[in-house]
Amino acid sequence: DEDESVHLGIMSCASSEIDRQSYIESVGRTVGVLRSRTGRHVRVTVLALNNHPDFGDDALALSLTVSLRGLGCGVNTVRYVELGIAETIEIIAGMDFALPTRLHGALVSYFCDTPFAFLEHQDKCSNFSIDIGLPSVLRLNPASKAEAWVSAVQAMLDGAKPTMSPLTYRKRAEKAYVGDCCG
Repeated sequence: DEDESVHLGIMSCASSEIDRQSYIESVGRTVGVLRSRTGRHVRVTVLALNNHPDFGDDALALSLTVSLRGLGCGVNTVRYVELGIAETIEIIAGMDFALPTRLHGALVSYFCDTPFAFLEHQDKCSNFSIDIGLPSVLRLNPASKAEAWVSAVQAMLDGAKPTMSPLTYRKRAEKAYVGDCCG
């Protein structure tokens, strides 16, 4: 039953900085830990945010889907290009937890108040995490071992979240980009 399941969103990134096999194994272990710590079925949505035919995330999303189905997970794979922005935001807002790798996935998770652990593979990702006060246990990197992913899951279950509220962040961004010209 969907009401009794935990909905986990995976927003992968096919970056060359991320070891594909290690990533897939860490995601699989994370799902297993989430299932064992909650005692509930884990429903997974793999969301491919970049659908470029050569540099996008579709192939990695498919590999994740196959791997997670092999572990007995119910997996739904969706592509941003087929959803559009409104439906993508709606899906992320409906997740119980998210594991974004792309900055846009982390931003939407944050603004939708969806608990997330962020795999930071670029400086812009780390800078965002620092800006919002994302606890270090929720900040993964390409070298993070599966144990770090497990700790992140436990921290999300325990309610760890950024220290800066989305409203405060939005107001700060408005001031930085718009200034006092309009208010």
